[in-house]
Amino acid sequence: MLGIGSSLSKKSYKWKPTQVGADLKLWLRNGVGVAVTQWDDSSGNENHVRQSTGGNQGVVSGGGLDFEANDETHYDFTSQIAIGTREGFMIFLVCKLESTSSNQTILSLNSTDHFLEFKGGADEVRIKLAGATTRVIPGDGTQNDFSAGSKMIVSLQRKEGATGNLKVLKNGSELAQDSQASNDGDAEFSALGVRNSDRFFDGVIYELLVYDTIDLTDEEINKIHDYLKLNHEI
Repeated sequence: MLGIGSSLSKKSYKWKPTQVGADLKLWLRNGVGVAVTQWDDSSGNENHVRQSTGGNQGVVSGGGLDFEANDETHYDFTSQIAIGTREGFMIFLVCKLESTSSNQTILSLNSTDHFLEFKGGADEVRIKLAGATTRVIPGDGTQNDFSAGSKMIVSLQRKEGATGNLKVLKNGSELAQDSQASNDGDAEFSALGVRNSDRFFDGVIYELLVYDTIDLTDEEINKIHDYLKLNHEI
């Protein structure tokens, strides 16, 4: 099957991120079911994200939601995402950060037990699984890969198995690590944009997909990235 290329338009291309072997646990799809009170889950699991408190709601922006750290913008899932020990998973995030001075949480358990975040300084991603915090650091940790102001696709993959190697990609290209990060622990996520009433996300989340159960193939990963790049003009 042909990948998404410059000759294909959004209208003409029919492939969707649901057409893969891995389990799609959550899909906050750009421009679909998004409102300040709720962003509908397009995965088929009806795991919507909700915020009933007006002061903590984001603003609809570019088909996604604009999170303001100062307003403590955050959302809760209607059901928890659980990922087993040694289970493969992959998270695709389309976002634009508005600041990088502090740690910014993408997903969490509404506690310090499990979370995924950008570490302050725009140089690395940090994840906590099964009580162990792991830093995924491209290069020597001074690359400024996740700087503010530009839309980007940031993807984190954990390979299934006892090693649990972690890799991070930006706009579909793997960011090499001087030292390979790994963590084979379980994960539980039930909140978006907050850790434990702190480390609030500051920027726009345009789209978010979470897969688990088995590893996506390289071909499937490329197709998902191409789909996102086409739809977000990256």
